[in-house]
Amino acid sequence: MMRASSVAVAIVLAMSTVPAVAGDVIEDASRFTVKTMTAIEYAFGSESKGAFRGSGFLVDRERGWILTNAHVAGRSPSTVRINFKDQPRVTAKKLYIDNHLDLAVVAVPTASIPADSTVAQLECDSSPQAGREVIAFGHPWGLDFTATRGIISGTKLIGGVEAVQTDAALNPGNSGGPLIDAATGKIVGINRATYSKSKAEGLSFAVPMKLVCTVLGLLRAGRDPAPPVMPVTFASSFNEGELIVVKAGAMWSNDLRPGDRIVAVDGQKQTGYASRVIDRLRGNEKTTFTISREGIVRDVLLDVPEKRDHVTRYGILTSGMIIGPSTLRTEDQTEMYVQMVDDASLAEQAQIHSGDIVSSIDGVLVRSTADVENALKGKAGKEVEVIVKRGRDGIDLLAVGGNTAIADRLRELLTARGLDVAPKKGATRRHAVEVRHCGDVAGEDRYGGVRVEVLVSWSLPPARALERDTGAATGLMPTRVLSAASAWSAVRAV
Repeated sequence: MMRASSVAVAIVLAMSTVPAVAGDVIEDASRFTVKTMTAIEYAFGSESKGAFRGSGFLVDRERGWILTNAHVAGRSPSTVRINFKDQPRVTAKKLYIDNHLDLAVVAVPTASIPADSTVAQLECDSSPQAGREVIAFGHPWGLDFTATRGIISGTKLIGGVEAVQTDAALNPGNSGGPLIDAATGKIVGINRATYSKSKAEGLSFAVPMKLVCTVLGLLRAGRDPAPPVMPVTFASSFNEGELIVVKAGAMWSNDLRPGDRIVAVDGQKQTGYASRVIDRLRGNEKTTFTISREGIVRDVLLDVPEKRDHVTRYGILTSGMIIGPSTLRTEDQTEMYVQMVDDASLAEQAQIHSGDIVSSIDGVLVRSTADVENALKGKAGKEVEVIVKRGRDGIDLLAVGGNTAIADRLRELLTARGLDVAPKKGATRRHAVEVRHCGDVAGEDRYGGVRVEVLVSWSLPPARALERDTGAATGLMPTRVLSAASAWSAVRAV
């Protein structure tokens, strides 16, 4: 009986001390955490038009700086408004968006910051250890200024980026909020994402604060923190902690070879995450890689590329659609994508889809936003013919005036340009259009002294199949759209 009683007392004492500490942390969090409301009117890439809620937290009162996620503030042109607890919303200015870390820094007028608000304390010196108790704070499902609790599960590679893993519950509305060390009250991460709860439980992820602090430090110093575009491809081995060179671009090819193991960068030991390499390169002109090659460890001095991975969005708005280059740096920037199509717009009525690649406008090939502008100038209120490429099925070329040789020659030229000209098996011909200026595509080639102007048909699966398999339509697809009243307008991220 005595033993049972003493155990019971010990349990009560242990439980009574923890909530008091957690309560203090939660109270502090309510004074530096904010609610965010982002309105995206012009959506690029994978983002959608609409209004979205999230979280953020104050990190610099003098500058009015607030941290959140890039996907919360929006990579597309957007309006961000925030409010502290029990305070009205104010408009925030987007200062910096980091694609690599899913990080955004926004600023509010300092006069709008409540006197009783506090600045979040950041854990910039070390990574959180597995087993540490943490609190995720934010506004899940509109439940404002609430907390969930868990532990640090570890540090993992998610989507190619280092992330802090926790079993603290995250839900829509938590993104951009702080992940707080329950013992110290310091922020160890920015809540970012969670696995689908229909597939897993207790798998949530945050942006490591140590990497965020590098960005903040450079911003405060007035320097560009954008990550450099590294001329190297890395792989991680099955032995966790190894980062291996797969391929080095021309800039680093004399110093790095396939199979080199990255031991350290500027003296800091690596643990298998390219994010930490990028972190060391931010804001620097030169860097030293310590590598292991054939069992020999050596240092190599490298120039840091000047090119930076800035988040830029620029497009042309016309007929309810935005036309602009791919938002992915690795994609061909001369291909003009349909970034967004408004509901019930002229573009939607013309059956143009987001993701279509615009080949030409009124017979003029477009390879840049300037080409799109020039093709639309002076055509306000007029119909223009837009030819788009959709899917992977390719192009079916017909004979011109009975001359199959011209069609065969054009097929060869288009194939050389990397276009798939094989019609989809079993598909039927639905429409045809004359492709003007096709000689531009073909390198101004002439066949038998005749400029190549050929009738192109394309094969479309049934509409129902299109709905089931987005992007399954074929090759070049012409459509006619009425340009907007002002012909076009430029859309730029702000």
